[in-house]
Amino acid sequence: MSEPLDINDIALCEALLIMGDEKAVAWAWIRAYAENLKQQIDEYVGSDEDGGYVSNRIESAEDLMEIADSHQNGGWGDYVCAGGLFEGQHVDPTFWDKYAIVRDIPRNQVEASGLFTCSC
Repeated sequence: MSEPLDINDIALCEALLIMGDEKAVAWAWIRAYAENLKQQIDEYVGSDEDGGYVSNRIESAEDLMEIADSHQNGGWGDYVCAGGLFEGQHVDPTFWDKYAIVRDIPRNQVEASGLFTCSC
């Protein structure tokens, strides 16, 4: 097993990303994916659609990883809910590939469940 990536060391992550480090590349992808989800939620809340209800809001990649962690090892897990925003949406399958790399878990041992629900 390789050393864990210190995601709090931004300079190290950026240097490793430039060098093409697999974990740093995976973490950068997860950060971008989480930022995209956050933007969708922010726009939804700003529109006041469905009253702007949000549960387990994603503010960062760490939030997304924590929610994904809650689904591992047979856990029921937490779900991101933003009214009807995520109705019918699924987690990008690439997320689970990147999650496995960052968490240093064999991909076939990752429980790739849904992380989104709707309030309908």
